[in-house]
Amino acid sequence: LGQALILEVSQGSFGLSTLGKVNRAKDAWERSVELNPRHVGGRISLAMWHLNAPGIAGGSKKKAEEYGESLVETGDVSWGRRILMMASLKRKRWGEARERLDGLRAASETDEDQLEAYQSYVYPVLLEHEREDDALAVLPAMERVSRTEDPVIHYLWGRAYQERNDRGDRDRA
Repeated sequence: LGQALILEVSQGSFGLSTLGKVNRAKDAWERSVELNPRHVGGRISLAMWHLNAPGIAGGSKKKAEEYGESLVETGDVSWGRRILMMASLKRKRWGEARERLDGLRAASETDEDQLEAYQSYVYPVLLEHEREDDALAVLPAMERVSRTEDPVIHYLWGRAYQERNDRGDRDRA
């Protein structure tokens, strides 16, 4: 129910009913966790809700971290670590976020998992927080697990250098 409501919100226009649907989705996820405290989908959805909802609406980076830690403890290490890293990024704790990226990457079993870990870090660092030097520091490692023809890695390199245009890297972009 929670996923269906959020999908409906993401495909519709913003209006007064949107907030009601988002709150109903959160209630549905809370109910799923109430019925089964180990329900992975409910905990992931609640963590993401807390990461993205403003504090005035009940969002809480601390609560998101609690869900992330519970996921790690119960065996969903990849999602748990990803949520912990995203919480650090939202709190602008750059060193902590990088450490959590390294932990997530180390726990990844495949190149694809590592690539997803890097993307979860680089996109917000680069596009939301304009920390191109942080992105440039991890792009070489990300490139090692990317396919040569993957347009994403090339886009991210170009974007990072473009953002550094005040330092003369526009030609490199």
